[in-house]
Amino acid sequence: MCHLYPYKMLNFYGSFFTLIAHSTIAKSKLRSKKRDLVWLNDECMNSIRSRRKATQRVKTSSTPANIENLRIIRAKTRRTIKSTKRKS
Repeated sequence: MCHLYPYKMLNFYGSFFTLIAHSTIAKSKLRSKKRDLVWLNDECMNSIRSRRKATQRVKTSSTPANIENLRIIRAKTRRTIKSTKRKS
């Protein structure tokens, strides 16, 4: 029984220090991850959806045609987002 004594003491001090830390260290407040993006309209969302679908298509079967299609859709999406950001 004597060999378990140090573990009990470590457990006691560990829980003691965590209790003190929880009571003294300030907690951070949860932030909302959702942002109000003024420029994000239906055209952008459709473009982003098609980019995601093309990415998934490349992940499932990475044929040269799918990869080329992804590059084209990526470029179109990039242009669409840039132009809508400029307009807003």
